[in-house]
Amino acid sequence: MLLADVEKGLVGTITNKIRAETFVDLLDLAVAFRGRDGKGQAGAVVSIVFEDTMRKIYADKIDKVARPELEQVIIALTKKEVITEEQATQARPPRSSATRLYTQTGMLSQWTASTPRSSSRRR
Repeated sequence: MLLADVEKGLVGTITNKIRAETFVDLLDLAVAFRGRDGKGQAGAVVSIVFEDTMRKIYADKIDKVARPELEQVIIALTKKEVITEEQATQARPPRSSATRLYTQTGMLSQWTASTPRSSSRRR
């Protein structure tokens, strides 16, 4: 049964649905932070969602095993023409951006532990 579901592509569909629902929850988290004057935290959460999405595309299109730096992911996706040069430019965070904050401070675990859950998005 599971093999048949895999062959039909249903397992990937379920995985993508779960991932999408998780991303919606994270974006709700960012909105909650923003509403509490947590602009920096909101930006970091959105950055996490974005980076994870870029890495997922990289894994799907280029290499499922490697975990290069985000800049290398963007370069590889551009070379394979998965994204355009313009999209690559937009994907790169400014050097002074707070988007790297979450990796430097480990704040993600603090955010997920202290943030209200959105039950309206749960099915």
